[in-house]
Order: sequence, then C-alpha cells, then structure tokens
Amino acid sequence: MRASIVCAPFPMTFDVAENLHRMVELLEPCNAHDVVVFPEASLSGYSDDITFLAGIDQNQVSDGLKTLHAVAGERNLHVFVGACRGGRAGMAEPSLLPRADRRTGGVQQGQLGDP
Repeated sequence: MRASIVCAPFPMTFDVAENLHRMVELLEPCNAHDVVVFPEASLSGYSDDITFLAGIDQNQVSDGLKTLHAVAGERNLHVFVGACRGGRAGMAEPSLLPRADRRTGGVQQGQLGDP
C-alpha cells in the first residue's frame, strides 16, 4: 500500500460553508489511504478574540464535520481537521480524525491547547 501525507492549507474565513467547500475540493486529487492534514480550526475559522464564536453556527460546524467524515469514508482517506467549538468553559478546538474505515463512531476527539 502506498500513501502520502498531504498538507492542505487554504485561506480560511469565518464562513463554515465556504471553508467546507474549499476542503472538499482539496480532497478531490487525493488518493486512497492518503493522510490529509488541514490547518488548525480550518472548518470554523479562528481568531485570538473568543467573541468570534458568537458568529459561528455550531450546527453548521457539526454538519460540516459529518460531511468530511463521509467524504473520507467514500474516498478511503484519513483526514485531520479542527473546528472551534464554544462551550461553558470557553473555546475548545478538538482535533478530529474522520476514519476511512467507516466504522460507527469513527470520529475521534482530543483536546488541543487550553480551552
């Protein structure tokens, strides 16, 4: 089996739909078994000022993560993506790995940095 590690940077915005569209486009030329790494908080966008979270639709972020998980499964890719999520403790940016094996519960989370 041959696989590549693909760094997939792109100019992020605070528009989740636009970021998702760019991410799906960047996955198109990837080959089965490739490991694709997107920038930190690439789905939601990111700012040092936590108030930006008020403008991020968390349902849209969740739907976007589900879409990326589905694309990873269909294409047999391993995709690392982050998204800022608001919560009672402030901002958290989980690292998410949609698994290419399509198993139920295939999104693994780990905390990056301080919430």
